[in-house]
Amino acid sequence: MPHIIRMVKEHKSLFVIPVTICLIFIFLQSILENNSIHSPRWSLAYIKKNGRWDGNMINLKNERRNIWNNISGREGDGSDRGEYDEMEIYVGVSGVLGGQGGKHWIEEENKEELQRLSNSPYIYHVEEEIKKSNTPIVEKEMKYISYYKPYDVTQKSFKTCRYSMCTYAQNLYQADVIAFKAALIRDHGVPTFKRPKNQRWVMFTSDPASKNYNLDSPAMRSQFNATCTYRLNSDIKWTFGKLRNRPQPSLDYDGIYNSKVGLIAWFVSHCQTFGKREEYVEKMKAVTKIDIFGLCSNISCGNFNHRKDDTTACLPMLSEKYKFYLSFENALCEDYVTEKFFKIFKNINVIPVVRGGIDYRKHFPSGVFINAADFDSPEKLAQYLVDLGKDKERYLRMLRKKSSWVFEEEGEMKHCKLCEYAHTQKTTKYYPDIKEAFNGDYPHCWKPTDIG
Repeated sequence: MPHIIRMVKEHKSLFVIPVTICLIFIFLQSILENNSIHSPRWSLAYIKKNGRWDGNMINLKNERRNIWNNISGREGDGSDRGEYDEMEIYVGVSGVLGGQGGKHWIEEENKEELQRLSNSPYIYHVEEEIKKSNTPIVEKEMKYISYYKPYDVTQKSFKTCRYSMCTYAQNLYQADVIAFKAALIRDHGVPTFKRPKNQRWVMFTSDPASKNYNLDSPAMRSQFNATCTYRLNSDIKWTFGKLRNRPQPSLDYDGIYNSKVGLIAWFVSHCQTFGKREEYVEKMKAVTKIDIFGLCSNISCGNFNHRKDDTTACLPMLSEKYKFYLSFENALCEDYVTEKFFKIFKNINVIPVVRGGIDYRKHFPSGVFINAADFDSPEKLAQYLVDLGKDKERYLRMLRKKSSWVFEEEGEMKHCKLCEYAHTQKTTKYYPDIKEAFNGDYPHCWKPTDIG
């Protein structure tokens, strides 16, 4: 041993470099293991406060109580969330650790499907919303918004919008942007005053393009600068909502299944439609019973209007008593998907059956809905629902997966989008033919071919 010590003293310079490298390696390895965002010990955590998401890095080695404290800055286990609406914690790419009210769990995600959905405009991406909310905005002056033949008597406030330096103008000539509802264009035409040079006209509607609304009138030519519709190629996109992925909630799925006494329900108020969904349903009824609520039937949800009071009466009833809901759109038009689909993801324990013009397979998660387009006839769809409804294991497998997706409001309301447009649109273009921008003819909308 003494001779080893003597050798080290005599040749210590030979040992300095390798020892130093070894220590540096150990140090870096420690950092990577304990602090890397790729390590399962670290995660990006999100809290939702006043309707907006924010994110922080937290260390998963902490106790659950400490996890909540790190995120919210509050004492306790998270059961008293106070001003915080929701909390979700994402671990790496393949797993999710989420919590609401102090409850946390881990589940594996399908990487391939998440990658497919990463480009869908109907999927709510928390990271993108955080990035957007943190992006600086430039508002140099107040902008004035008007509605032609005002229908929006509430005049929603701009104070909660990202771009908030807007106000309403009663005098159309003073407005920077005038919004025209398509149905009112049909009824009233457009104003004839000489427009200010930089004034922009926006045609908006949430209705399917198949209604046309006399947009091909000569008076409409080279009048409009932008569209605000459900169509994905609109200048201002106005969708009915999005779906957000979340950890699968812990529910009594056996109890949910056992409480259901009905198979299929449908809420409907338009009895004759472009898509002839009413004829499709009639053929389904030859196979199985369908309970129809609303103006096209004599069944109601108590004294409630199913369109206005969904969350207080009809949807809770649907969630408790039925296995399937017909989310059938009134027209078959590209990109057209409405609240008929999205509302079933408001914690409603029902499987939606869809029929519409949007590409459901492309834009939405698989295994959370049944697509009428996958069946040769209404009768075959109805028989499939009968069989699936009897198979408790298969039905609950689908319901569990559906419960991991929840409805999320569109980022900002239409009036906020108009304000942003007024501040950010630097060039002025005109649509020579506004109908070409919102065309309800084939192939943009089409007649049904699945009824027989």
